[in-house]
Amino acid sequence: MIVDFFIDLWRNISAWMLSVFPADFALPDWFTGFVGTLNTFIANGANLGAWVPWAVIFTVVLACLGLWVGGFGIKAIRWLIGLIPTMGGGS
Repeated sequence: MIVDFFIDLWRNISAWMLSVFPADFALPDWFTGFVGTLNTFIANGANLGAWVPWAVIFTVVLACLGLWVGGFGIKAIRWLIGLIPTMGGGS
């Protein structure tokens, strides 16, 4: 019953948002042709496999992101411990 309310609310809001635009509204060409442009870019980049070691690049990028997330995780844990009055932090 509550879920139905939220579904109806979402449906009414989305119907109202769509009614704001005119009926003959068309998306611009740069927006509708984006997938074709992206596919062309990826196809051109796929041919670089002989010169670019993609496995090494992805490994390095993932390692950097992992270290970054780990550093922020340690920072978050230190912040949470600092909230405990007897553990340190502000006075």
